[in-house]
Amino acid sequence: MVIRMGVHFNTEVAISDIIAGLSYISLVIGGVFAFVKWNASVKVRRAEYIDKLYSKRSDDRIRKVLYMFDYTEGWYDRLKDDDELEIKIDDTLSFYSYICYLKNKKLLKDDEFNFFRYDIERILSNKGVMRYFNDLNGLAAGGKIPSCYRDLIEYGRFMKQ
Repeated sequence: MVIRMGVHFNTEVAISDIIAGLSYISLVIGGVFAFVKWNASVKVRRAEYIDKLYSKRSDDRIRKVLYMFDYTEGWYDRLKDDDELEIKIDDTLSFYSYICYLKNKKLLKDDEFNFFRYDIERILSNKGVMRYFNDLNGLAAGGKIPSCYRDLIEYGRFMKQ
């Protein structure tokens, strides 16, 4: 008894096979097209968000506080009597702490962060700001409550290394 084993190929192609193949091809093309459109929309939204951050940096309140840090001696001593000034300073420091947060989480690229770096380094080199941070840490239950400017302070520590 001889057993013949062989492979037999069916060379017939049914219309349903052609339709299924075309469906798969159109599915892949549609998926690639959808991905390209989605990626483009993400880039546009990111550019709009970065533009908002840049615009906020140019806000008059923030600019005035930065100039005050640079050119006004004794501004820190006036804080006890000027609630409006403290609010402006808190807004400015919160904004730049948020920028440092975005950088720490790698949500801002280095070249995007560089736009803010000069201002941040000016802030962190100001003796009045350092006094303000120290006083806030003392008020925050001896350091048991994290500072609301944690990311800005951490960037300052990184900067010194």
